[in-house]
Amino acid sequence: MNANQKQPCPWVINATAATFERDVIQRSNEIPVVVDFWASWCAPCRVLGPILERLAEAYAGRFVLVKADTEQMPDVARQFQVQSIPAVFGVVGGEVVDFFAGALPESHVRAWLDRLLLAALLLEAQRCEATDPARAERNYREILAQQSDNRNALIGLGRLLEQHERVDEAKATLQQLESRGFLEP
Repeated sequence: MNANQKQPCPWVINATAATFERDVIQRSNEIPVVVDFWASWCAPCRVLGPILERLAEAYAGRFVLVKADTEQMPDVARQFQVQSIPAVFGVVGGEVVDFFAGALPESHVRAWLDRLLLAALLLEAQRCEATDPARAERNYREILAQQSDNRNALIGLGRLLEQHERVDEAKATLQQLESRGFLEP
């Protein structure tokens, strides 16, 4: 490789119909996956694609970007009910948790990614409450460090604290919710 050639980004994958299940559904159980449905003839796709690739590199492995050419995978695009391109889906735990269509400015894509990553963290916290409560608590607290008013994280943290008989902390968490109007008095 000469000095002018760029190393391929390890967090960007070009899927095929044969690898899509592994690249997206299975991998989304380990890390959030962003699926970019695109086509070479689509001008907005040529605008959005480089933005997504830049962000995949900038986020350095916090998510994987899977490029899915609708010309090569029309059946997969139909399964995702893609009606126009570009269409971008966030997949976590094998489920689509969010999506957008059209070419958005980088700041909007970044905000969407940040929401997706918080949703993935919340889902992971909820899934590991019973099996790894310390990890669940860390995740809830990380979410709350970024969004102090995230009611789902507050509810999950309160539930977790109550289950582990940390009553005073649970009460304080519930009072936060109540003061913000999320609970009836």
